[in-house]
Amino acid sequence: VSDLESRLGRFARECPGLLSEMTSKDLKDWLNGLGVGARGRNNFRALIIALFNFAKSSGYLPKNQETEADSLTKAKDAASAIEIFTPKDLATLLEHADASLVPYLALGAFSGLRTAELQRLSWQEVKLEQGFIEVTAGKAKTAQRRLVPIQPNLALWLQPYARPSGQVFHLSTINQKAAGFSKKLGIPWPHNALRHSFASYRLAKCKSAAEVALEMGNSPRMIFQHYRELVTVADAENWWGIVPIANKT
Repeated sequence: VSDLESRLGRFARECPGLLSEMTSKDLKDWLNGLGVGARGRNNFRALIIALFNFAKSSGYLPKNQETEADSLTKAKDAASAIEIFTPKDLATLLEHADASLVPYLALGAFSGLRTAELQRLSWQEVKLEQGFIEVTAGKAKTAQRRLVPIQPNLALWLQPYARPSGQVFHLSTINQKAAGFSKKLGIPWPHNALRHSFASYRLAKCKSAAEVALEMGNSPRMIFQHYRELVTVADAENWWGIVPIANKT
């Protein structure tokens, strides 16, 4: 809702007038002048199309013909390189992190949950005894419930912090705090690096894009396309061997 209000609010302010009088060229010129990247433009485009379809279904535009928004084409979003943490970098982060950051870093790196899913996570959904994390439909980006296996090293990191109930993270800016902490240690914090790292090292370990996609709530095609052969099997062994100092042999 906030996204709709923000994007369509801007559209309403900058394109006053009746929808029925707007042309596809008007809409295209406005989209091209937004000053945003391809993904941002496509997000605006999708909502503009939705708005025109709503107007059509509500009788504000002719129901028996395409709208001027239907011809708006998608902008090509150039694929950016996937950036991940090395096992050494993650081990350093976990070794020096305080109690508020350790669960966040461990869950992000070893479960692959999205940032928003982590922020919504409750301890009732982290089922250590059963060995999985439940991402409920209401908290998942895809609105589909999924069960994420708790890897052995993740269980070790979470055990000292686990609680019977309550939110895992009370700080809404936990990701920003983690990023600032990482940069203080001289370790870059690439966008979505924890989730990207999980996908890369998990795929190298289990060799199944379908399995990784199921755990991440993504498609096998995307997993195979973006994460195949980013890391070696030896790298993966080091990643999944990162455990608390007390558990090292």
